[in-house]
Amino acid sequence: MKDTDSEDELISVLMLTYNQEDYIRKSIESVCNQYQYYQNIELLIIDDGSEDNTVDIIDSILVNAPIKTKFLKKKHGGVKSIAYNLNQLVDMSSGKFITFLSGDDEYIEDRFREQIDLLNTRDVKIVYGNGINMEGAKEISLSNSDKSNIVLFSNDPIKVFNHLTRELPVIFIQSILADGNFLRSFQPFDNDLIADDWVFNINVFDHLKRNKLKYRFINKPLFLRNLHKKNTSRDRKIHYQRIVQILDKYFHDFDGMKNKLEITRKFWKQSLRDLKFTDTLYWMSKYFTVKTQINKYIP
Repeated sequence: MKDTDSEDELISVLMLTYNQEDYIRKSIESVCNQYQYYQNIELLIIDDGSEDNTVDIIDSILVNAPIKTKFLKKKHGGVKSIAYNLNQLVDMSSGKFITFLSGDDEYIEDRFREQIDLLNTRDVKIVYGNGINMEGAKEISLSNSDKSNIVLFSNDPIKVFNHLTRELPVIFIQSILADGNFLRSFQPFDNDLIADDWVFNINVFDHLKRNKLKYRFINKPLFLRNLHKKNTSRDRKIHYQRIVQILDKYFHDFDGMKNKLEITRKFWKQSLRDLKFTDTLYWMSKYFTVKTQINKYIP
């Protein structure tokens, strides 16, 4: 890719961090390493009140970073502040293009080349990719689910939106590169919910389909997703709360309600198999609540 110092080609990389001292150095370095392929990058970081050495490590790296950086240190707001902080990062950005990276994940080298080429195509506002789930140095699987990949391949925003609001999608925002003005034209994250990737994708595809805009999908890994015990997705309580919030807010039509019923049944049975009795009672109650709601659709 041709090097550029033109401000209108700037890529804004948005990063939210919290207690990620074991991963943050490699994460930031993976952004800085993109400089050898594309020089006009800014890295915007919000730290949510880390209590370990994350902030000190970030400060030490940014001193000699080859790219533009902004670092905002905040008091800890917890999972309820994730969406607000991500929306703030979007508002802080000035790039023609926007992307995301978690403070415990890493970019693969030269990850922007194909995405920028596609974004320069008429009406394409966002380009999705894939990632690799890692446990230590071991590759576990691709990050996107097979079902989500199949739907993304359609290049049809309506099909993807239906998938997002009727099923359990697995599509991570670390893989995206988006038109900056497009993302700044609406609020991509919901400040009232703790969910991030899922809600972001629902809002993006809602805007794409309503405005007859395009997206593209590259089925190749663009980032490494590090799996570890501090991932919020591995916290059963937070994970359940995230899912319930989305089910309650977005799964409203009949097809969506049927899938909501199936999702709650799945978690009910999984909790029972895991001998998590409190969770079992919770999901059993949720299941019968949804079933009662569905009965209202049936004459």
